[in-house]
Amino acid sequence: MLNQLLNAPASERIPLLMQLLAPIASEREYRSINPQIQQHTFNAGDETRLTKIYLYTLNNFHRVITLKEIAAVIYMVPNAFCRYFKSRVHKSYFDFLLEVRVNHACKLLKETDYSIVIISYESGFSNLSNFNRHFKAITGKKPLAVRKEFQRYL
Repeated sequence: MLNQLLNAPASERIPLLMQLLAPIASEREYRSINPQIQQHTFNAGDETRLTKIYLYTLNNFHRVITLKEIAAVIYMVPNAFCRYFKSRVHKSYFDFLLEVRVNHACKLLKETDYSIVIISYESGFSNLSNFNRHFKAITGKKPLAVRKEFQRYL
């Protein structure tokens, strides 16, 4: 079916793809390709804790958040918090915090004409160099390039 899909005219590819995916979707049993990845099911306690962490982060990302401070939100010590958060979200808390800050910076780049310096401070970064480095690491682009890209679509 894959060979047929590859050689089919463009107008027939989507129906062929659907035929190919139908047996996969109806399969009741499955196994992970990577056995190291475990499925996590969250209980009500996890949901409550993660919600508290997310809300606290979204309300305070613009300022410095210490590990002790965020751990206290869910009544944990910092080391236990780090293990807990990483086991549930599959990234460190500070990687998550950087993503929140960069997403906010992208929103400001899109919706305002603030300077890059103002946006970096409004997003919780302590200096422009730090902001530029983390922004590019997460988005793959410089802030000014992202702003120009947004403006092109307006």
